[in-house]
Amino acid sequence: RLNLVPDHVKNFRPQILVLTGKPSSRPPIVDFANCISKGIGLIVCGHVVEGTMSQRSRNSLIDESNQWLLKRKVKGFYTLVEEESLSKGVKLMIQSVGMGKLRPNIVML
Repeated sequence: RLNLVPDHVKNFRPQILVLTGKPSSRPPIVDFANCISKGIGLIVCGHVVEGTMSQRSRNSLIDESNQWLLKRKVKGFYTLVEEESLSKGVKLMIQSVGMGKLRPNIVML
């Protein structure tokens, strides 16, 4: 149903992919994205890990980052991608984050 709504200035929502790494390591850019979205847009904090990591450390990092976002009252998501290089990881994240009309329309570095 959301896909049938035409794009218009009056129903524009900022949907931001913020390439933060671990969000707690770059709070100013997360806060800036939160100010832009004003609580009505989508914020996705993206983290590209070069190489591989164990499932336990991956889950721990995801839980820690989600808790940090909750504590800061940021209405958003955290996603993690493992790739051999940063550039490949960023490409993968830009292509795969979101779905339908809920795809990011702004990328912040």
